[in-house]
Formats: sequence, C-alpha cells, structure tokens
Amino acid sequence: MDGTARQVLVSSRIVWINAISLDLKNKVLYWCDARLDKIEKIDFEGNNRKVVFQLYNPVGGGFFHQFGLAVQDDILYWTDWVRKSVIQYNTKSHRFDREWKGITRPMGLRVYDSQKLFKGNEKAQFFCLVTAIEDHCPVYM
Repeated sequence: MDGTARQVLVSSRIVWINAISLDLKNKVLYWCDARLDKIEKIDFEGNNRKVVFQLYNPVGGGFFHQFGLAVQDDILYWTDWVRKSVIQYNTKSHRFDREWKGITRPMGLRVYDSQKLFKGNEKAQFFCLVTAIEDHCPVYM
C-alpha cells in the first residue's frame, strides 16, 4: 500500500483521470477519463482493457462530464457535472438504469454494501499499513 513493488496497469491513452473504482469480485479496475470523455476498465493483471462507455453520446442525450465513480456488482455509478446528476449504468445490459438529477456540481461517490459493514459491537482494534518489506501494525489504536 505504500507504493513499493507497484505494478503499472495503464500507461497509455490516458489524460485526465477523475476517479477510479475497484470491482474486487471480478478483479477489474474502472476509471473515468474526463478529457477523453469515457469510462474504461482493465483486469488486475493489466489485460483486457475495454471502453465501457463513451461519454459523448449524441443519441443518448449529448455530453457527459464524469467526476466520481463507484462500482457494485455489475452496476457503475458516476457523478456528472454537465447533467448535474448521479447516473446508474448496468455494465451487463449496457443500459442506464437510473439517474438522480438536480445535484449541483456532484463530486466524489461511494457505494456501501450493508452486508459488508461492521455490525453491533464489532470494531477495528488497529490499523495496518502493508509494505513490500514488512507490516506496520500497532497493538491497539
């Protein structure tokens, strides 16, 4: 997590990355490039790069300008400055499922799965920073 032994997945045909999001289940990295107006994905090994959605789409309603991005299962969510909304896009059906409008300058976006959150009296007792050489874990926080 400290950048030691990092692996570059994408180094070409990128300009202005506004957001990234990880699909841990499918081992895919998604990103928004606001200059190239598209959302792309690549697997964790750096293979199978694909354009998920070209954000200039005259048939689909014109320009988009994405800022925040989140993924859950097969659904992408992004905030959009031109449309002033949060957009839900199904990557399997390649359809817009929903759009929440009327949000001025929406920024970052996070999706939380209630099944994966701590419940009850559970709480983290310490925080570990993993490096390529060793773990830095205090006994308690």
